[in-house]
Amino acid sequence: MTTSDPTAGMDALLDLETMFENSGWEDGYRDGVKAGLLEGQVFGSEKGFQFGFEAGFYGGMAELWRLVLSTSSSPSTPSSDLGLPSKTLKQVELLAESAARFPKDNARDADPQLDIERLRGRYRTATTLLKVSEPGFRPANTQQPGLSF
Repeated sequence: MTTSDPTAGMDALLDLETMFENSGWEDGYRDGVKAGLLEGQVFGSEKGFQFGFEAGFYGGMAELWRLVLSTSSSPSTPSSDLGLPSKTLKQVELLAESAARFPKDNARDADPQLDIERLRGRYRTATTLLKVSEPGFRPANTQQPGLSF
């Protein structure tokens, strides 16, 4: 570098800026990958809990309906005398079986979104056939108005 060339020192400064820019980008990328993995694990855990909670609700309702239908139909009063068609009882059984088959582990070939949509459909069909007045799943995080706890 000579004193007669004033731009010679600028090249070194521009290279220094590029070097720090690249170093910062690499640090940010590495930190982003770590944060993204952690965020993905947290999100997956939350969604898995929500799916499991909803599937458990549907399974519990199927078991409840099975129990009610079995106790209200005695040998002297078959279920057909209760005014329920056999397809209603079959739908309750299908709902219970579908809820029991809902994946409980994190298998790569499982599609929990598709499975929960099928469960919702079976639940809607069962509630329609049973003539349930207010069917529906309400997630636990939605509060009823007027409740303070």
